[in-house]
Formats: sequence, structure tokens, C-alpha cells
Amino acid sequence: ITDGLFENLSSLKNLSLNKNFLTHFHQNTFIGLKNLVRLTLDDNRLESIKKNTFQTSSKLEILKMARNKLIKIMNGMLDGLISLKQFDLTENMIEFVEENSFFDLKNLQVLLLNRNLIKSILKTSFRNLISLRELRLTKQNIEEIEPEKFKYLTNTLEILTMAENFLSHINKFTFKNLSKITLINLSHNRIHKIELNAFYELPMLATLN
Repeated sequence: ITDGLFENLSSLKNLSLNKNFLTHFHQNTFIGLKNLVRLTLDDNRLESIKKNTFQTSSKLEILKMARNKLIKIMNGMLDGLISLKQFDLTENMIEFVEENSFFDLKNLQVLLLNRNLIKSILKTSFRNLISLRELRLTKQNIEEIEPEKFKYLTNTLEILTMAENFLSHINKFTFKNLSKITLINLSHNRIHKIELNAFYELPMLATLN
């Protein structure tokens, strides 16, 4: 897509580019879309997103990039998305999430990462996700959850799904102080050991699979 293609569409709020053959964007592809609220890029062939691609997308609330070919989430890739509330990266090829990748996403409420190839996520990857309510990590290659992995989500997270991974045991204090969590799904793993206090201080937990 040519740089500046949307430059004069300042009133556009919803842009859908689903089911095309897009492989990348230039840094100024979305420049001018200052009122864009929803951007849907599902079912393309995107392999990476350049730093500052969304630098002028400060009003974007919903970003859907499911079923692409993204390999990792890089630091700076999401800079500028200060109003984003829902981010869907379902069914890509993501193996790694860099430290502070979500730094600008202070208003993000829903993060969907189902059906990727993630083996582990740094706890600092979640830093600044101070509004996150729902985190879905079903069907990855995750083998272990380190204690206090979710310490930056303690005051907001309500739903956590990690079904269909390769977890063999749950360490003590893994979910410590997730005071708002109501649902944890760990089904279809390889769990054979759960340590005492693995579910320590979860006063709102209503469903555990």
C-alpha cells in the first residue's frame, strides 16, 4: 500500500482490509487517519510491522490481525496506540514477545494471542498493561509459568486462558495476588503436579479448569 494513500480520509473511523495478500506496511501507510477507531487486517500475509507504523493512530480502539504470519511482537511495533482496547493476534506464527512491547497500551482491555508458537513470555512484556481484563494464550508451546509472571496484571486481570499448552506443573505463587481474576483455564495441558499455594490469594476466582 502506497505511503499516504489514506492521507485525506481524516473522517474515516472503520477500515477493513481483510482477506488480501498484504505482506507489510510502510511507516506512513496510515498517516492522516487521525479518527480511525477500528482497523481489521485479518487473513493477510503480514510478516512484520515496522516501528512507528501506528504513530498517528492515537484514537484506534480495535486492532484485528488474526491469521497472518507475524513471527514476533517487537518493541516499538505498537507505539502510538494509546487508546487501543482490543487487540487480536489469533493464529499467527508468533514465537516471542519482546520486553516492553505493549508499553503504550495503557488502555488495552482484551489481548488475544491464541494459536501461536509462543514458548515463554517475559513478565516485563506486560508492564504498563494497567487496564488489561482478558488475556488469552490458548494453544501455544508454553512449558512453564514462572512465579509471579503476571505481577503487573494483579489489579485488573479477570480472565486468563492457557489451555492446550505443554504445562507439566504449576509452581507456588504462580497466580499470586490476581485479586480480580474470575476465570483460569489450564485444561488440556500435561499437568502432573500442582504445588501448595499455586492459587494463593485469588478471592474472586469462580471458575478453574
